[in-house]
Amino acid sequence: MEGVACQRPGPHAALPPGRSPYVDYLGVVRGDTADGAPVFKLPFREELIGNPLLPAIHGGVTAAFLETAAIIELAWTAMWEDLESGRIVPDAAVT
Repeated sequence: MEGVACQRPGPHAALPPGRSPYVDYLGVVRGDTADGAPVFKLPFREELIGNPLLPAIHGGVTAAFLETAAIIELAWTAMWEDLESGRIVPDAAVT
């Protein structure tokens, strides 16, 4: 997009590495559909299984994934105008 200070990221880690150890551990990935709708993915890993008899992802992992996706999308939505205008600089050091 011409004249846009920041473009919404494509598929990538949901947060920059090191911002949230739990998000890093879960490996949550964020991308967009062709029409710009957010898509969050939780890659499967054996250690995320809570009940090996089913096997099923642990309920706490599922809840954390849903909460993480909601918080990240709400933050992007709330900050997007400021990012686009350049009032907020992505990846700026937080002091």
